[in-house]
Amino acid sequence: MKRPHWSALPFSLAEFGLVLAISAITAEPASGQTADVAGTILNVLAPGQFGGLPFNTHTNDQIPLYDGLTPKFDAVTPADLTLFYKAESFGLGGASPERVENPPGRPGLTIQRDRYDVPHISGAARDDVMFGAGWVAAEDRGLLIEVLRGPGRIAALDAPGLDAFSLASSLRRFTPSVETEAFLNKQEALLKRRGRRGARVLGDIHAYVDGINAYNQSVGATTAPWTQADVLATASLIGAVFGRGGGDEAARSEILSALQLRLGSGAGRAVWDDLREQQDPEAPVSIDRSFPYGSTAASSSGNAVIDNGSAPAFRPAAASGHASNALLVSASRSATGHP
Repeated sequence: MKRPHWSALPFSLAEFGLVLAISAITAEPASGQTADVAGTILNVLAPGQFGGLPFNTHTNDQIPLYDGLTPKFDAVTPADLTLFYKAESFGLGGASPERVENPPGRPGLTIQRDRYDVPHISGAARDDVMFGAGWVAAEDRGLLIEVLRGPGRIAALDAPGLDAFSLASSLRRFTPSVETEAFLNKQEALLKRRGRRGARVLGDIHAYVDGINAYNQSVGATTAPWTQADVLATASLIGAVFGRGGGDEAARSEILSALQLRLGSGAGRAVWDDLREQQDPEAPVSIDRSFPYGSTAASSSGNAVIDNGSAPAFRPAAASGHASNALLVSASRSATGHP
């Protein structure tokens, strides 16, 4: 019987490690063409795919794309999209790979590199793909993930007065205590309690770690072998950096209080939910399918609504740093009918 075939997204940001790897797996149809439920997907990742040392051709080969796009500001045309962005779809779209990797011990795993050296990972089984994701993370972002694995413990512990990202960017080493490792490994029990889905995530983590260690061993790296705790710590740091936000929760709670006072408990909450746009049916989407995300807990135990007008006014400081940008074209403006 033929085993199911699995495929993963091209790993432009392999430093996200397992977080991206888990979300990037999809079944491949019998035709051998990778399924892609989206229409056109384009991206540019300056300076380039390779983030290690010594520099190579793919360290900065995407800078010309980014440099060409930036001066256009708000005058980007449809023709510019394929000129200054590159394809980020599943598979190579019929193009020949620039190179192909077949990690030893994984006959079902193939890593094809496109002309920007972005890896497209295909495997005969899910574990093959996760192993390939780890292999690619170590190959393309080995330096970065080594820098993150220690300070990631600080993020996982949420240690007061310590900035895990600043510690990582300073390149200082962090030696975890036995208690820290025990805390991280307790997360395994939480996953096991999630039943089949939790077991699947644990399997993903183990295959991913095996891939990192296999690549490091293949090049004679002297770094300590990666463990499950390293993945959990690194994911905590990534989540702390890119998942940070908010600051106006008190004001939002006061709005809920005011709406409920004026309209009643149920109607006020309904208006508030509509304003927060959770599960908004009119929101632009990039795929036709739906999936559970950001659901509201059935019980609100432990959450207090702040009385309207009772909290002092507070304005968080405006962010001064630069950020990445993304462009989403709605289905109504797309020639293909896809967002």
